Amino acid sequence: MTLAEADSYFSDIASKMVDIAHTEAVPKYGHYHIEEVLTGLRENLDMTGFCLLLEDPSGQIYKTASEQVKDLQTAAILILKHVPLDDFASERIVLDRALYLCKQVAARMIKDQELAIMGEKPRWLRGLQVQGFAYQKGTELFDRCFGYRLEYQYMPNESLVINPADWIS
Repeated sequence: MTLAEADSYFSDIASKMVDIAHTEAVPKYGHYHIEEVLTGLRENLDMTGFCLLLEDPSGQIYKTASEQVKDLQTAAILILKHVPLDDFASERIVLDRALYLCKQVAARMIKDQELAIMGEKPRWLRGLQVQGFAYQKGTELFDRCFGYRLEYQYMPNESLVINPADWIS
């Protein structure tokens, strides 16, 4: 999976979910880096409604029993919405809905992975590890924005190999 493939996939999901309804005119999807958060990504998104943010992946490289070197990537999305100050009832409602939406995204990803295996969805989804998704309450990433973070794992089918052209002998 490339970042461009994941970005395209989750942008599409954000545009098709009723609660998010991302459009160019009302942006509610973003791929963020912590540097962007610190410099004001929030200013570019309409956080009065739910927004979907894609995090950069992290990973673990390991050797399998069959001597292949694999790259298990962990990535996440956040579904967030702004809540007015001291509106604890709304905060609880937003958190409940954000958790529901994260579960909907997980269900959609599992269904899309099945379709990818049959060749009907992007190929990168074949490597989606559907044994489990992790979710957790999102912290206040932006001022008064609450929601949930959904984590998923992905493993490309190919094994990592040394490219001799990258090394000085």
